Amino acid sequence: MRKGVKAIGRPLAAALLVLSAAAAGAEKMALDGTTFVGTPTEKGKTKGEPDQLVFKDGKFRSTACDAYGFTETAYTPAISDVDTRFEAVATSPKEGTMTWKGTVKGDRLEATADWVKKGQADMHYTFSGRLKQ
Repeated sequence: MRKGVKAIGRPLAAALLVLSAAAAGAEKMALDGTTFVGTPTEKGKTKGEPDQLVFKDGKFRSTACDAYGFTETAYTPAISDVDTRFEAVATSPKEGTMTWKGTVKGDRLEATADWVKKGQADMHYTFSGRLKQ
């Protein structure tokens, strides 16, 4: 009896490992190939400049941050039955770090970005955008 359990257990364990790896891979690529268009607004202000949040090849990029030397960076997605959340930390050699956290529901993305730079007060932004068609 014990030998039969081992014989069944190993293939089952291997199958579960493969399924788990596939699910992790799907989650990692959850937002890849999407771009969201919107406007980040600094806390306390009502206007901002247009921006595009780009998800490609496991990387995240804010096009409005290119001018400040922030480069694309890895993002971490988390998929649920209701939405997909992500986090990314972009760095710039001269401008510090920007920590992005957001939620995608359907074709809408809502996010926050916290910009921390030595010598300046922390800046906080909100972003609301739609999937680029």
